[in-house]
Amino acid sequence: MSEKTYPALPAPTCTVMGGEYDAFDGKGRPMGKAYEKIPCFDTEKMHAFADQAIAEFMQRSGQYLTNDLTREAALAQAREEALAPITQAIRDYHLALDQRQHGGVAEAKAMAIICQYLGLRWIPGQEAARRARKTPS
Repeated sequence: MSEKTYPALPAPTCTVMGGEYDAFDGKGRPMGKAYEKIPCFDTEKMHAFADQAIAEFMQRSGQYLTNDLTREAALAQAREEALAPITQAIRDYHLALDQRQHGGVAEAKAMAIICQYLGLRWIPGQEAARRARKTPS
């Protein structure tokens, strides 16, 4: 069975700060505290991503749908499938909070899963350098 692939997510519209954690350099030496960067996306960009993911799902499944109800059900299934890992990470986070687990640890676990799925691994200094290269608008 072939691995499912999805279109690349758009670049985040902005980045907000998440939970605090201990940072280490490439050799494992402590560097102090750091904050998780959480990407935020523009609604229009996310709709475009979802539409593209849906189109790829439809193509992959080989479905040619003419009935509107069947088409809507297939679109809902494609949306759910494309967002399932993110949805599960958030549900696991909520469960951890319900079970009175440490909120920062639960958040870090959820962010790690979401970032891995989205391919948004934090590389120290990379985002700051990218923004420094941008010209002000």
